[in-house]
Amino acid sequence: MFELSSIIPDLLKNFGKLLPFRFVIIDEYEQGVFFRAGKAVKLCDSNTGIYFPYYHKGFPWIRFERSGLHFHWAWIEDLPTITNVLQVMETQIQTFTTKDDTEITVSFSISYEIFDAKTYWTKIQEFDSSLENFVQGQLATTLSQKTYNQIKTNSSKLCSELQDKISKKVEVWGVTIDAISIINMTKAQPIRILGIDQVIHNSYND
Repeated sequence: MFELSSIIPDLLKNFGKLLPFRFVIIDEYEQGVFFRAGKAVKLCDSNTGIYFPYYHKGFPWIRFERSGLHFHWAWIEDLPTITNVLQVMETQIQTFTTKDDTEITVSFSISYEIFDAKTYWTKIQEFDSSLENFVQGQLATTLSQKTYNQIKTNSSKLCSELQDKISKKVEVWGVTIDAISIINMTKAQPIRILGIDQVIHNSYND
């Protein structure tokens, strides 16, 4: 038997999705992009929305200021948001060969901040993986040109050099690099597993 009470909660839950308009709140730690009919129109943040009354200690106690509350038509417009405060990512641990044929295993931390969400969304796809791949390429080039002692004794200079190179690349993606630092760096100790397997195999046959 059909019961109206069983579908009322779902109707109320999805009622907002049936409306032709939406309200989006952009917090201070976010940035949004206003899309109209698929085209990025403008950047939005917590100071570009609808005027809203705020309380102030001094006179006049109530002031109307731009807020993070934004309005858009849901059928033709969209307003996605993204966090634009400082973020930190760690590269995967990798092994490189230095100029003096020393194999080292390293990983880096990268602090970055999105300053232009419009460029970020329209110029690059999957930023984190793209950034990590680019960093790994720069690491391979840079570390192969230095000796182990140069890397170990001048790690801050190495990080500064990497930051300059990477910053120029990611700036066109709407991102700025705040800092790059080494998390792990050790001499690699490769184990020839195939050779060991071969020795074991020959001994068994004998």
